[in-house]
This record gives sequence, C-alpha cells and structure tokens, in this order.
Amino acid sequence: MDRSKRHLVVTFGIPDFERQILDRILRLSSTRPRTYELAEDGGARGADIALVDATLPNAMARWRRALSGGTNIRTVYVTNDQQQEPGPALSRPFLAKRVLTVLDELFTDGARTPAERAGNGAAPQTDAVAQTGVTRNGGGGTTYRALVVDDSRIIRTQVGGALQDANIEVAYADSGEKALEMVADESFDIIFLDVVMPGMDGYEVCKTIKRDKARRQIPVVMLTSQSSPFDKIKGKFAGCDAYLTKPVRRDEFQRTLDKHLVQALVSD
Repeated sequence: MDRSKRHLVVTFGIPDFERQILDRILRLSSTRPRTYELAEDGGARGADIALVDATLPNAMARWRRALSGGTNIRTVYVTNDQQQEPGPALSRPFLAKRVLTVLDELFTDGARTPAERAGNGAAPQTDAVAQTGVTRNGGGGTTYRALVVDDSRIIRTQVGGALQDANIEVAYADSGEKALEMVADESFDIIFLDVVMPGMDGYEVCKTIKRDKARRQIPVVMLTSQSSPFDKIKGKFAGCDAYLTKPVRRDEFQRTLDKHLVQALVSD
C-alpha cells in the first residue's frame, strides 16, 4: 500500500458508539486509492485528520491544545445539522458516502493544513482564532467579560474557547435579538458580533448598542465572511470598533483584544 495515501484519523469529543460507526465506514476505504484508518482515542500524534465535535467546548479545547503542540493536521468540524459552516464540516448522522467525501475533499488542490496556512513554520493556527493572553490585570486579576453573537455554533465555540483560554468570561447569543436582551441586562467589556444572521443583522444590532448612551462605550467587533471595502465602511457607519474577516487569524484576533480590552479597562 502507498502509505502517502493512507491517512490516520483522530477524534475529539466523538462518543464511542459514533467512533464504532466511523471505524466501519473508514474500513470501506481499504479498496480505494486513498484510505483512512481510525486512530486510538487519546492523542493526535501521527494523525493526519482530526474530527472535532464542534458542539462541545471541551472537545474544541483539547483540539486547540493538540494544535498548539505543533501538530500538522487537517480538521473537520462535526455538527448536529446541515447548517453551512466555515471550513470543512461533517453533519450527523455519519453516512459512508458523506464521511468519505468530506475526507477526500481535504486533499483536493488548495486544501491546506493549519501549519501550511501559517506559512512561516510557526506553531499552526486554527481556521478561526487560537490562544490569546489578555486579562484585566495582566493575569490573576478580575477577568473581562465578552459576548459572542453568531448563529453558527462552530464560530461561537471557536471564538468563545479562545476567549476562555485567555481567562475571559464568555456569554453567548445566537441571534441579534437575544444579544440586545443580554446587553440590556448584563455588563460586557467587548462584543464579537456576526454580520449575517436570521432576523436582525449585525449592523442593526451594532447601531442599537451604539445609540444607547449607557453602553455605547462597549467595543463591538464585527465578524464576517465578507472582506470588501464597502462592507468595512458599512460597519464603520454602524459604529463598530473593529472589523474581522472569518476565518480570523490569530495575530489579528490578538491585536484586537489587546487594543480594545485595554481601552475598556481605561474607561472603567
């Protein structure tokens, strides 16, 4: 067998009964030019592909720790529905054609590993944010509070997990309407806000927050898959303080936190 086309698959957060299904599906690839094998549960060493349950923060945290150790691995996010997500995604239930198609697409032209996306030999980055290091008093003091607003569970988990790694307390909203309710009732130091959501979009949510004299000082960071100058101008007119394009790079995310959380501290 050409081992360059034999790929080891490791899982994060996938329960045993689903691992058994995956094992049977991956065994079906044994007669194909590209084959897959399920790794023993417990580590990413030597693996080529990670299947990560994006609905479980603990699984996402384990996956980020594996990446921070320098693992060069392609990642597929496992979801509970057919919702379109940034990056390769595999929805439940696991069906043979669906699983093998998603895995094969990881190796098409243009597909890159996190380390290849980094492009400089440094520790690999995730498709979204990676670990950061901002706390209110430089570590050990009272942490900041952040609100992450996105109708994508994967984005909420990724951004929230990175904030938690930085000792930042996180709350979540899956719609603009829910976000405004939470902002009215709770205190936040920064808000990460998706632009495109069902119902009220991010621009309208941002405008509403910035019209409130008691809350207009909260930094609002818009998250979007669009990157045109027009979109950035529209965000500025809505009053947003920063504009990040998904997938968000680690260095951009870090600079945004450093700038706006420091400002939030000064304004306290």
